[in-house]
Amino acid sequence: MPQNDVVTLPPLEWRKWKPLPHWRKSHFRPLEERFWQYVQRAGANECWEWTRRCAPYGQISLGGSRGAERLYSHRASWLIHYGAIPDGKHVLHKCDNGRCVNPRHLFLGTQADNNRDRDRKGRGVKPPVLRGKDHPRQARKLTDAQVLEIRRSTEPTRILTARYGMSRSGINFIRAGTRWQHLGE
Repeated sequence: MPQNDVVTLPPLEWRKWKPLPHWRKSHFRPLEERFWQYVQRAGANECWEWTRRCAPYGQISLGGSRGAERLYSHRASWLIHYGAIPDGKHVLHKCDNGRCVNPRHLFLGTQADNNRDRDRKGRGVKPPVLRGKDHPRQARKLTDAQVLEIRRSTEPTRILTARYGMSRSGINFIRAGTRWQHLGE
């Protein structure tokens, strides 16, 4: 889509006496002009922040009407500075700042490139799942040996709840094998 095309509408009678609302006027300005209105520039190598709402990236309308297609702000920055984005390519951030629209912080890549970049920077690593005695809440209550005792026990649940300071449901979950599953048995 050419960047400097301005959408013009045929004159309407009501415009003679009623001016356009501010949100309608902004959609008829070129994309680049509207883009810079919402960018807080900093130094050449610093992040240029998108000042409008971001979730997780800023968006800008391609113009023309209220229901017009929207574009992520970093993709709009790429279009303004470098031109078209090839099919199958994504605009990625070197700085990992979703609000950044500085063209020096952007690069083209595939989804696989984005995943590798995420993993290399340690953003995709999930914390290990803590189970049994390693779990902070469970460690206060029971040891592995106590759990195995509960599973082998034929005593009533009320006696085990008093002995181990557990709830009835906690004891029943251990007996059924839905808690402390890593112990097997």
